[in-house]
Amino acid sequence: MDFDERIVSAINRFADRERLETLEARLYNCIDPLPVDVGNFDRFYTNPPWGASNGGQSVIAFAKRGMELIGFDGEGLLVIADRDQELTWTEQVLANVQQFGSAQGFYVSKMMERMHEYHLDDNPELRSCNLVLRSRPANSRVVESVSIGADKLVDFYGAGVAPTVRYVREKARVDYGTAPTGEYSFEKFEGGDE
Repeated sequence: MDFDERIVSAINRFADRERLETLEARLYNCIDPLPVDVGNFDRFYTNPPWGASNGGQSVIAFAKRGMELIGFDGEGLLVIADRDQELTWTEQVLANVQQFGSAQGFYVSKMMERMHEYHLDDNPELRSCNLVLRSRPANSRVVESVSIGADKLVDFYGAGVAPTVRYVREKARVDYGTAPTGEYSFEKFEGGDE
């Protein structure tokens, strides 16, 4: 599930080409309630916004949707900012997410530190970790999925940056399965044809 239709379409084209009948992507924005026909899963994986400006509320929003998808019974992996002693917000986000998980009947079963590296202008040294949450026994339940409240959206993507885009839509293309020529160029071998 993703709010970027280009990603959704790419996954569905891949599944179609490789004949993977159990792989399907759907257009969805985590701010909205889950669709009632989405089904039930055993695990979830999410790579949410950092939550640096909102104490991890954006991470918690994605974690909550994942927990709803598995009926609060199973396992989930969150890719979130790793603790960095120079950036105190990272430790606060980790603590808040773990506290939220515990309140929902989950515990941290594994934390894989410094797993991912990014090229961020504002934090070039920041790394992310994989935080794996597992439900406690007999934690299964069904809850009504509701929209994320406006108070949680103010700093969703950073200080003062609330979501304004519901979906990124893919423009229709006649070249199904190939990238538009404006998205790539060729670097040829020396002496190759021009």
